[in-house]
Amino acid sequence: MFKGLKNYIKKQKEALASVSQQDVIALAQETAGQLTASVLASKTPLSITQARIKLGTLANQGVFKTKYDYRENITVYHLKKPELFGEIKKSKRKKSVKDAAVIKLALETQGRLTPALLCLKTEMPIDQAEAYLRQLQKKGVFDLEVDNDGAIIYLLKEYDTLKNLMK
Repeated sequence: MFKGLKNYIKKQKEALASVSQQDVIALAQETAGQLTASVLASKTPLSITQARIKLGTLANQGVFKTKYDYRENITVYHLKKPELFGEIKKSKRKKSVKDAAVIKLALETQGRLTPALLCLKTEMPIDQAEAYLRQLQKKGVFDLEVDNDGAIIYLLKEYDTLKNLMK
């Protein structure tokens, strides 16, 4: 039992270490100095919980200040002194382009995506599109809704916040 817990903790630490402080700051710079846990999770290999831990740690270190958005029910992290960081280059991350493209597509479709639409827009096989949206939903980026015809629709959780940031 303790061995399993020890392995779990080790994997969590490895996941947190896989995304550097520099990577997080670079992502925040791309979004006007603001970042949320779900955006960090969607653009990195971190889960939503790991992203919250990472951002919380950086806030405790004085890199970010936090502000709770009651309308969206999320914590937004703001770089405390963006001018101190200058232009920071991101290290190469495997999933960032794909996740960012899916979120951008969701923004273009009023925060609503289906596997079929993702398949059409990205030329990704339908099975892969379904699995990809399910993975982002598990990370906390999307909520699920079933329409009257039984179709599963993925709703971008931070649609309003991201729409305003992208203006």
